[in-house]
Amino acid sequence: MQTALLIPPALREWINTLTDAVQINNEVEFLAKVMGFPTPENTGSVINRAIDASWVVHCGVWSLVLMHFITAALITWGIVELVFHLHVSEQQFQIYKTYAQLGLCFGIFFYTFFFGFMASDVFLSFMHGASFDTSILVMVVPMGFALLFLNTRFNAK
Repeated sequence: MQTALLIPPALREWINTLTDAVQINNEVEFLAKVMGFPTPENTGSVINRAIDASWVVHCGVWSLVLMHFITAALITWGIVELVFHLHVSEQQFQIYKTYAQLGLCFGIFFYTFFFGFMASDVFLSFMHGASFDTSILVMVVPMGFALLFLNTRFNAK
C-alpha cells in the first residue's frame, strides 16, 4: 500500500522532467517575459525589478528541470528499495523508506518555495495570466499524502 502511493508522484515527476526538458525554449521565453516585465516605466515603481540577464533565466529554467529530475530519481530509488525489501522486519523496512522520504520532502520543499515564490508576486502572476497556486496544490498534496502514509506504521496484529 505504502509503495503504491509513491508511484503517481514518481511518474508525474518523470513526465515533468521530460516535458520541461523538451520544451526548454518555451520555458525560457516565459521566464524571460516574467522576469523582464516589471520595469519602472511599466509599474510606476522607484526600483527597477526587471532582470534581463539571459544567464539568470537559463539557470532558473535548468534548475527547474534539475529539481524535477532529482525528485523523480529519489522517489524512484525509494520505490526500488521498498520493493526489494518487502519481506524484511518492520524495523528494517523503516530504514529502506529513507530515499522515498527524501524525494517526497525535496519535492514538497521545491514546489512550495519555487512556485510559491513565483505565486507570491501576485502582480506578475496576474499580468501574465499564470496562476501558480493550482500548480502548488496539484503537486504538493499527493506528495504530502504519500509522505503521511509512508511515515505511518500499520500494525498487522
